[in-house]
Amino acid sequence: CGSCEYRLIDDDIDKNSGFDVCWSKTTGLSKEELRSHPLVIDLFDTPKRTINNLISQKKYFLSNLEASDLQPQNEKNKKNSRVNIESPGEKISGSQRQWYQVLTARNATKNSTPQYILREESMKREMASWEYPLHFIDFETTSPAIPYYFGVSPYSVAAFQFSHHKMIRTDDGSVEVHH
Repeated sequence: CGSCEYRLIDDDIDKNSGFDVCWSKTTGLSKEELRSHPLVIDLFDTPKRTINNLISQKKYFLSNLEASDLQPQNEKNKKNSRVNIESPGEKISGSQRQWYQVLTARNATKNSTPQYILREESMKREMASWEYPLHFIDFETTSPAIPYYFGVSPYSVAAFQFSHHKMIRTDDGSVEVHH
């Protein structure tokens, strides 16, 4: 379902969608309900069997999930096991990433700006290890309906420009960007 080609990610509720028809029959939810909240099938890096298990429990929306729903199978049987989003580690685990996604879905409103999680201390430690100058390459692309070259499909991506940017740290600690 997560990669269903008949799913519309669109605010136009009047458009018909095979995904909406299928999920409405399966869940009994209206297409308005289905489009109003992120679904469990959108959960980051989740095995199909876990998604199917959540759906069989009628947990269709991310906002319906609890931390225990996100525990890896090998962690579920451990006593006092739970998703720890405040872990001081350098990297977040898959279940932590999923829990951030659930919290964002719970706090979102229809017209709100998406929320982002910034692990500031981890980011500062990582950035302190960077060696200057930093180099960035930016590619500009287009997907023309009429291809530029014979043998290329319509809407194929074609790069037409790139730019190189260099970020340097000056003696006084400030950062300069050169284009």
